[in-house]
Amino acid sequence: MEHATIRNAAYGMKEQILECSFSTYEAHRTSQPFAFPENMHTALIAPSIEESFVNDRGAPLPESPNIFVAEVKGTFAGYVQLSRFALDTPQTLPLCVISDIFVLPEFRKQGLASQLLSHVKQLAIENRWSNLTATVWAPNQASARLFEKEGFTIQSTCFRFGPTNQAIDLPPAPAQNGGILSRILPFLKTAALYIVALQIAVALGISLSGS
Repeated sequence: MEHATIRNAAYGMKEQILECSFSTYEAHRTSQPFAFPENMHTALIAPSIEESFVNDRGAPLPESPNIFVAEVKGTFAGYVQLSRFALDTPQTLPLCVISDIFVLPEFRKQGLASQLLSHVKQLAIENRWSNLTATVWAPNQASARLFEKEGFTIQSTCFRFGPTNQAIDLPPAPAQNGGILSRILPFLKTAALYIVALQIAVALGISLSGS
């Protein structure tokens, strides 16, 4: 097992993290295009990462409070992104969602993902979170095995019925900081879609209110 140093992601690592998140998104969209709009990374995922490197006033932070990187001998090897509100001071909600976990291909099968999750589990203990969760899409059995190995248990199962064609694009994210999903809500005409929006909001740690 390769030992990694786990620390808060520095601002200068943002572009690497964005590239990795796009790689994850593309893998998901290829296997399940009906669930991942073609512009989802631009409209939701990338803005959530951008917001992880700014404060409430939109000023850049030297490091992200909710994205942690794994480094091997000083080299970026992977990261884990948590919901932004999880580490608020004072705490606003006693729970946390793992939005993404990624290890570069050349560093896989060396225990780095487990080390990232160990760091997050320690944060869960220190912050007394009632719930630490992650969503794993059905084709991603490697991630499912990882979370099971690290002591996570299945909390719920989501069933889907619908067309298998490419998902419709999302509205673009607003320019201002916060409230990324506020533009999406007018397009959500059913309770089921609203629940999906809430799940995305919690996973990305962003606000539905636009405040």
